[in-house]
Amino acid sequence: MTLTYVKRLGAIGSFKFVLRHRCERPARVTSNFKRVVVLLLFGLLLGWGHVNRAAAAPLRLGVLGDSMSAGDGSDFGSYPNWVTQLTKSGAFSVSPIGNQAVGGAVSTDMVNEQLPAIQAQIQAGQLDYTLVMIGANDAAYAAADFLTNGNLTGTVQSLVNTVVQNVTFTLNTIAHTGSVHQIVANIPDQSVAPLVKSLFTQYHATPAQIAEFKAGIQLANSEIAAFALRHNIPLIDMFAATDSIIAHPPLRLAGVNFTNLFAADGYHPGAVADGLVANAVINAANRQFHAGITPISDQQIVRNVGRVPFILGPTYYNMTPYVLLAVPEPSSWVLAGMGALGVVIAGSRRKWLASQ
Repeated sequence: MTLTYVKRLGAIGSFKFVLRHRCERPARVTSNFKRVVVLLLFGLLLGWGHVNRAAAAPLRLGVLGDSMSAGDGSDFGSYPNWVTQLTKSGAFSVSPIGNQAVGGAVSTDMVNEQLPAIQAQIQAGQLDYTLVMIGANDAAYAAADFLTNGNLTGTVQSLVNTVVQNVTFTLNTIAHTGSVHQIVANIPDQSVAPLVKSLFTQYHATPAQIAEFKAGIQLANSEIAAFALRHNIPLIDMFAATDSIIAHPPLRLAGVNFTNLFAADGYHPGAVADGLVANAVINAANRQFHAGITPISDQQIVRNVGRVPFILGPTYYNMTPYVLLAVPEPSSWVLAGMGALGVVIAGSRRKWLASQ
């Protein structure tokens, strides 16, 4: 055997060694790939089932609150408030008993009269979600009190203590009653509602007094937000939405300008604004709980108030800035992806150990 032949044999042997190991890798990779595919398909099935559930069977929503949710006022007979528009979209169903909101209710009424009925429905397995939207009347009555009795500081502090205590108690009670997803809304900025502004003018409230009243609402809202987000409950920022959208028209949706976003009574949000509130509920459900619900289009909101959209769309007004999100529950895709990554890492580590 010549030296040249030995070198060639050695080269061929080395080539066969490399070829053999390279040919074995696809088998291992294929095995790992199959595991990854199975995990991803499993995640897809879970995710598809969740989305289909929202699409095929509307999610059952229980509502606690006041006339912002129940509907009240001079033009509310045919007025599609946010609950009406939400159910019309097919995303949620709200039964008459599921909507416990009552016009004129304050947060203490919610605890004493509405919460027990919602608890009973949760225990009977009749609800998937609950939404608490209360405090507007507490704030309005507080404004009337300080304008008549002059005790602004005491009135504001009472407002903060009462609303925060009642809202957090309600959220905590629901959490311990049964398995439902919770959403909460904070107190809207009632200082910008035309009716409340007229009261300020009538009773000669100073800018400093109005600012202190507004700061009291913000203080209550900050405490509600801290509790909600600490307990993974998404929060609809009605205060910010009132301040930046409802109180500052015009709002342009689907090519149509709306110059007044309050209802005719000057107190409640109008139907267009309520369409956006409905989308904030959907936004919270999608981003926090992966509900997979299609929002209400701008075009549909425009049609809901009897107008004709100029832009066909669909287009969607962005309500994400008005939904404060807690740490989201991991989706099926995330769990499947984490599992797939673990398989790949484990497989790579085994191959590395085998080669040592």
